[in-house]
Amino acid sequence: MTRLPTEAVRAASPSAGCDAPAAIRKATAVVTRGPIEARQLLVFAHARTGLQLPAGTVEDGETFEAAAIRELAEETGLTAVTPPLELGHLDETSEAGTPFHRHLFHFEPLIEVPDRWAHPCDCGDKITLFWQPLATARLDHRQQPWLDLARHALLGSPR
Repeated sequence: MTRLPTEAVRAASPSAGCDAPAAIRKATAVVTRGPIEARQLLVFAHARTGLQLPAGTVEDGETFEAAAIRELAEETGLTAVTPPLELGHLDETSEAGTPFHRHLFHFEPLIEVPDRWAHPCDCGDKITLFWQPLATARLDHRQQPWLDLARHALLGSPR
């Protein structure tokens, strides 16, 4: 898949005009384990925003791929993972109207990972990470479209 710089995303947007804001670049880490018929998805529970995937903003000079690796380490503590495989990308708009261009990357742990653990969040809270069946997982905080794209890429199920 081709990575588009922010300006290319802006230029490709139907509403892109002189005053249109550039899309904020985002990256998401989709971590799974187990055989395809019983594949599990790593999610975390946040007290204020519900069930989520590790994700965040791409920093200046950083690639989408590097941002996904960084966010995965920051939000889960996992660093022993497979190289990232891009699953796809999507454009979205926040409730406030801010445009985002998001890339999703798949990872699998290379080490034994607990079924459940706590990890400090950059927001100051502790988050609880755990595994859900990929085929039936649901997310909160406007992340369900991300999961639908990932599930389609990994399992071939319709979006």
